[in-house]
Amino acid sequence: MEDKFEAAVVAHKQKFHPEGNYFAGLRKIEYGPKAGWYVWVQGPVPYSSLDKPLGKEGGHEQDWNTTVDPLVQDYGYSGFMNYNADLSFGLDIF
Repeated sequence: MEDKFEAAVVAHKQKFHPEGNYFAGLRKIEYGPKAGWYVWVQGPVPYSSLDKPLGKEGGHEQDWNTTVDPLVQDYGYSGFMNYNADLSFGLDIF
């Protein structure tokens, strides 16, 4: 199921999160208590973008709900984090 899930997320990303002013991508946690979980990382986007999030317009929500969501067993934590160049790594792979 991981292959199907990853392919569905990649297809969704290509349709609705094109390359541009920010990055978006899927990361898999490889070790620790959340090993095996996936994390959707997106940024840097201004908080003002939350005023008009992607949704029903353009099919974003419908695409996620029909192609990705059926492959998700559990959703985990959702939140905002700040990037700190001194503490974070991996940005270059996006």
